Amino acid sequence: MLGGGFSLTDWLKDGILSVCDSYPPTPDGTLFGYPMPGAADLDKRNSQQEELDMAVSRAQTDDKKSLWIAVALLVVLTLASLVFAVVMYMNVDQYSKTAGDLQDERDKLGTDSQINQVRRLADPTKKGTTALGVITADMKWMGRLIGGEELANMDLAGVRKAAEAERDVMAEQLELIKQVSVQPEQFDINNGLSKVLVATVTEWQTLAGRFTQFANEQITEKQTLNQQIITLQQQIEQLRGELDKATTANEANLAVRQKLLNDQQARYEQYIQQLNGQIAETNAQAGKLKDDFEKLDKKYTQAGEEIQDLKRQLTSFQPKPDMETAALEPDGQVVSVVLRDRLAYINLGKDDHVYRGLTFSVYDSYEPIPRNGRGKGALEIIDIMDNVSKCRITDFNPTDPIMENDIIANVIWSHDKQYRFCVIGEFDLNGDGQPDADGREKIDDMIQAWGGVASEDMTVTTDFFVVGDPPRLPARPRDEDFDMNTEAAVAYRAAQQRVDAYQSIRDEAAELDIPTFNLQRFLAFVGQSSMAGSVTASR
Repeated sequence: MLGGGFSLTDWLKDGILSVCDSYPPTPDGTLFGYPMPGAADLDKRNSQQEELDMAVSRAQTDDKKSLWIAVALLVVLTLASLVFAVVMYMNVDQYSKTAGDLQDERDKLGTDSQINQVRRLADPTKKGTTALGVITADMKWMGRLIGGEELANMDLAGVRKAAEAERDVMAEQLELIKQVSVQPEQFDINNGLSKVLVATVTEWQTLAGRFTQFANEQITEKQTLNQQIITLQQQIEQLRGELDKATTANEANLAVRQKLLNDQQARYEQYIQQLNGQIAETNAQAGKLKDDFEKLDKKYTQAGEEIQDLKRQLTSFQPKPDMETAALEPDGQVVSVVLRDRLAYINLGKDDHVYRGLTFSVYDSYEPIPRNGRGKGALEIIDIMDNVSKCRITDFNPTDPIMENDIIANVIWSHDKQYRFCVIGEFDLNGDGQPDADGREKIDDMIQAWGGVASEDMTVTTDFFVVGDPPRLPARPRDEDFDMNTEAAVAYRAAQQRVDAYQSIRDEAAELDIPTFNLQRFLAFVGQSSMAGSVTASR
């Protein structure tokens, strides 16, 4: 059935008739060379057409049924799709959450690179082989390699901890090997067990070779000792024979020796008796000598007191330099000055027994030498002529320059006398606030270099007294240290003795009225003003 109720049969019929009308049959009764149908043919065709129409009608009825079935099926499928879509939409959140959880679990297992490496562990040629199975087998193999069957049969969760424990034990053992090995770096466990094992075997082979060599040396030495033992045994046998002979000879002389021993013992007893008598006599003499010593000790004490009295009397008669006449007496004067070259000339020459390096303090000629010894400048002799000496100006005051006729002095030097100095105490010559270890020795050297005599003894012949700071006394130790005589107690006693000696000499100098100089004044009086200004004056 075509559109508008027009059937396919009608369409065919109309088509055929139209063709027949357009192309009439030829005289021979053919159409296009084909014979035209007759009436019987037309009836037959009409019958066939009717049958065709009935078939088409039935087909059209079947088409309508099929169409309704298709529409119903489409509706059912549409509803099923809608239901499935709704169900899937409702479960999409659950599926997303499940997918996220699965992704987290996968991240815990490893990164993409690690998972790909694990996948490659599976052997595709072996059926049923999995990557985790290969990892498990490898861990058991490594456990067996490290700790044997016990570690290989252990649960995988505890294999690493047990392997680390075994590793720590091996590390401790390897530390012991490092202490005796010539190449300890080879036994670092981080090098790998195989390399450590090879190093251990090599070390063992080396030690085995040394042991073999040592054993051979011991065997050789043992053989040598055995030979020496045999030789010694032969010598012992020989000595035994000689001893037997000597014993036999000695027994023959035993009686003679016993008689000599008895005689000697008798003489010893007699000698002892004589010694006892001498001891008694000596003891008596010792008692008498003790009495005599006590008498002499008393006389010695009395003589000491008399000596002190004589010293005091001698002091009153002994001429000694006075501060005003000796220390403050000028030694010469300046005869010429060349300030431009910092040179000066003095009236002392070879005949006055001066020498290079000798220094003088310079003072104004119209004023007496000050008691503190501080001058207007200082000179040092650098060249000596017959009657004059050339000096370098080592210190001067631009506002009060050195001039002709200025006087010069040095308390140590004298052209006709040798002064004696007593030097004691501690001296700080470098101005650091601490006494110099060789401070007193430097003062002694300075005095002796310029013609004086220096010592630590105070006598009636002492001319000048140079005194430094008192010796330092350490903190007093505990009484227990004194009882036990420890090093601290010994050092304290020695320091106390030095302090007592220092104070005793100062008292004696005051008693003898010896001119006294502290360090600052002494350096000023010898032309060392610059040094005197850099040190702290002694008290």
